[in-house]
Amino acid sequence: MVGAIKAVVTGATGLLGQALVKTLLAEGTEVHAIARPGSFRNRRLTGEPSVLVHEVDLSDLRSAVDKLPNDVDVFFHLAWAGTAPAWRNDARLQESNIACTLDAVELARAVGCRVFVGAGSQAEYGRVEGLVSPDAPCKPETAYGVAKLCAGQMSRLLCNEYDIRHSWARILSLYGPYDASTTMMSCLIATLLSGRAMELTRCE
Repeated sequence: MVGAIKAVVTGATGLLGQALVKTLLAEGTEVHAIARPGSFRNRRLTGEPSVLVHEVDLSDLRSAVDKLPNDVDVFFHLAWAGTAPAWRNDARLQESNIACTLDAVELARAVGCRVFVGAGSQAEYGRVEGLVSPDAPCKPETAYGVAKLCAGQMSRLLCNEYDIRHSWARILSLYGPYDASTTMMSCLIATLLSGRAMELTRCE
């Protein structure tokens, strides 16, 4: 692995994280996955010699500095608490994610990262008529969307201060392996595969 690109990935056991880790490994990247201590999902990362798993709670991210090399190239921050619909308007829980995102930037700086990539959300836009574009105004309607928008903007300011390149990817919808079956697409696929019809709105 001498000379290999090194990446840190939080949220590496999730739907997006798993796909990212597989892509990074295919490109020869050395992956340092930060995972929740004791989570049953952590076994998804075993068996890959180029993945080093570091069990660190999201609220204590900066303590991971002693577990990581000091020459990491890129930091992918995908972890987020309270993504299920029942928690999307829990203002205190969502607020804690903003602090965790800023802690992720501090950790990225401490381990020498030149690039920070965060996972935003379509919830930052709120309801949009027609196609969504990156230039659409952001009018979030949930605590989750407000916190994602704030985390993206605040982490950008901090990265600029530390001369770290910042990228905030607003992800619209995902489905696939390890999906918790809470998205419209995953529910639709499961329903059709079972031979049942699914009631839908006009999907506007």
